[in-house]
Amino acid sequence: MSVITVHRLTGDARRVTVQQGGVTVDLGRVYNDDGLEEALRRAGLEEASDVLDDPSAAGWEGGAARTCGGAGSRGRRALHQAPEGGRQAAGRLRVPVAAFRWAAHTGQVPAADAGPGLWTRTAVESVDAEAVRAALRGPVGASTAADRLTAALGTPLPALRPAVTSRQIGDLARAGLLTVLGTATDAPDIHPDQVAVLARRRDLAQLLDRHLCLGPEQAAIRLGVRRTDLKELRRLLANRGLPRLQLVRQRHYGWRPTFSPPR
Repeated sequence: MSVITVHRLTGDARRVTVQQGGVTVDLGRVYNDDGLEEALRRAGLEEASDVLDDPSAAGWEGGAARTCGGAGSRGRRALHQAPEGGRQAAGRLRVPVAAFRWAAHTGQVPAADAGPGLWTRTAVESVDAEAVRAALRGPVGASTAADRLTAALGTPLPALRPAVTSRQIGDLARAGLLTVLGTATDAPDIHPDQVAVLARRRDLAQLLDRHLCLGPEQAAIRLGVRRTDLKELRRLLANRGLPRLQLVRQRHYGWRPTFSPPR
């Protein structure tokens, strides 16, 4: 087991601990190579550079050190390299954010190695930027995606079936059915191929019922009543001992009508 542990990068620093006499000593946070070596010297490790170059004595946590080859000098240079999110990585590669996100979704970008949605600089620089640019066809806006899904439900729309809206494309993305390509998450840009695959699903209507949040107008259409009648309908159902109508507030922008037994 390593005597020295350089922990995973948090923000712009790493915490360093040392095992001494069976006790773990916290040496605090360090921000660069010099700070790391000084912290080790204060702990009585005069030959800090030699110790860090010995994999049996020093361990590096987090993707950056592993990607850079462990605890050697190249690993130490990764100490101050903060993980990069999709937007930062796209900027480093000089590709659109949408192209990088699609490449990450399709596996053309290495798996995030510094935490969820985070890549080390080494991983980002290993990506073929031209291939990332070439892989993206589109994207299409949320309103276009919504129109295509609405058309897939039938023309004219079936009774009690509201049209899909651009905000509901965000609901489908949060459900994992679509991949957000742009910076907007409420009404995101989407790859057209994903929209086409979803539109061809036989259970499209059931998927929409399961995952979409409804605005008041859509809830009224879904129930076959006027919007102004929703409150009265709830009262009548309760008074007659019928299943009680609830409009359940969702986390994102809408309501989903549900029925529950009377109390």
